[in-house]
Amino acid sequence: MRGKVSLIKKGFGKIVFEDKESPVLNLPMEVEDGDIAEVEFKNERMDKVKKFVAYSPVEYFGSVIGDFEREGGIILVTYPKLLGTVVFKKGRFRKQSRVKFRLKKTFKEMEAIDVEFTKEFYKCFFPSFGRIEKRVLVPKSGVVEDVIKSDRFVIEGEIKNVGSRGFGFIRSEVGDVFFFVNTFERAFNRAPKKNEKVIFRYKNTPKGKTAIYFYNQMPTLPKNKQYFILDGKRLPIAFYERFFKSSPEIGDLVYYIEEDGKVKFRKDDKEVEKFIFIKDERGDFAKGKVNFINEEKKYGFIKSNIGNVYFTFKQFENFYKKSPRRGDKVKFFYVKSERGIAVSRLLENEFEVKKENFSNFVKINEDDYYYAYVNGNKVKEVFRYDSSDLSLSIACYKSANDKLKKLEAINCILENEFESKKIKKETLLKEKLQILDEVIDEMFEKSLLLAFEYEIERQKIEFNPERLKKFNFNGIDFIFLNFLKETPINEEKVSFIEMKEIKEYKESEKDLDLFEVRLKEYKENQKAWEIIKRRNYE
Repeated sequence: MRGKVSLIKKGFGKIVFEDKESPVLNLPMEVEDGDIAEVEFKNERMDKVKKFVAYSPVEYFGSVIGDFEREGGIILVTYPKLLGTVVFKKGRFRKQSRVKFRLKKTFKEMEAIDVEFTKEFYKCFFPSFGRIEKRVLVPKSGVVEDVIKSDRFVIEGEIKNVGSRGFGFIRSEVGDVFFFVNTFERAFNRAPKKNEKVIFRYKNTPKGKTAIYFYNQMPTLPKNKQYFILDGKRLPIAFYERFFKSSPEIGDLVYYIEEDGKVKFRKDDKEVEKFIFIKDERGDFAKGKVNFINEEKKYGFIKSNIGNVYFTFKQFENFYKKSPRRGDKVKFFYVKSERGIAVSRLLENEFEVKKENFSNFVKINEDDYYYAYVNGNKVKEVFRYDSSDLSLSIACYKSANDKLKKLEAINCILENEFESKKIKKETLLKEKLQILDEVIDEMFEKSLLLAFEYEIERQKIEFNPERLKKFNFNGIDFIFLNFLKETPINEEKVSFIEMKEIKEYKESEKDLDLFEVRLKEYKENQKAWEIIKRRNYE
């Protein structure tokens, strides 16, 4: 029988057929809501499953990370969900092949079927994690100051005089310009005449301006070299014509937005909303501007907040697909040595996001965390991050730099009791303690209540009364009582708050009874109590 899975919770659900549905069944843990199921029941009883196979209705994408001797291999699943690795048994694909496939799920295994190559490469790479920031851009207004369609060294003039020694002078807007008679004769096959109007190109020489070529009519520059001046900025005329469908004229009023040194024209002065995905990068990086380049030796320097940083043309060209120019803004990871600071890797961590790229949400919340599939410098799809999803939490743990999100990821991994060769419970707990220490120190100055909350979480892992020195008396009370509430006391975790203080703090008789029993069973921690006394918290 063939039907659709209606999942109630992980591992349990119903199969909905055309005319009926099954009772709640035990299902493979990998089965998802909406999967197509083929079921064979025992003795036609719908509560006893003899054979179960489910197929994903959507295509999955990933990269081949291992191949078997004859055929088949292992795929790292990256889209639309991060599902870790899955085996395929038919077909031969080299390592790093980008593939799409469907999933077949049984109680024994999950297998990739119908595997084939794909051109949607961005779906075959791990997504980037980060936040989305809304920016409001206000257009400026400016006036076209000049339009240049011809070479500025080509001008009009009038022959002032022609000497007997084969040279003369031209009267022009840039002053008197020297010329050789044979230069004129080569252009027109005749001798020049006094007061004759001419169009010519000149150049500056040590002896003054000299005409080097004559024209029959005013030549124009190639289209890609024509430009106009807007608020002191030199911009291509073709750029203007593509947007406004007309040529610029001196005095034209133009609205535009300037961002990162680039000008974008606007039809009016209305504000523009822009959404930027800011990738969460692990490690310290810096940013700055290219302030020196050596074309001959192919290297340069970036002026940044950490000083002048050396880079090579090869690094720049491989990353940006263009040659570096002075003033280019860049972000980069760096290494320090005796010779100075050098770029280790250039990076781009800001990408514009369009609303059509949103996949599982409609409205942006700047406090939320997201993950995006990026192709080159464009975001193709962006999803809201779900901290309860184990696969996402593993990926976030491996790549995120955000302390609180990494802490959430560690909690999810620990709750699901997941371990692998590289992810061990002991390591996770050590990292969690380290992150909690950093977060508590940061929160202590900003929000004491949040610092209390994180201190409770830390005490559950490693009971340490010494850490409570920096909290005031109410803080100790708050932390300890909440800690007792959720964590069984043993001989090392004993009360250091007097009964009368607990009675004043607690709300219900039931809680009081519970704490009375616990406090009678264990002796007071003298060391911790001394801490309180030394700080006059009696």
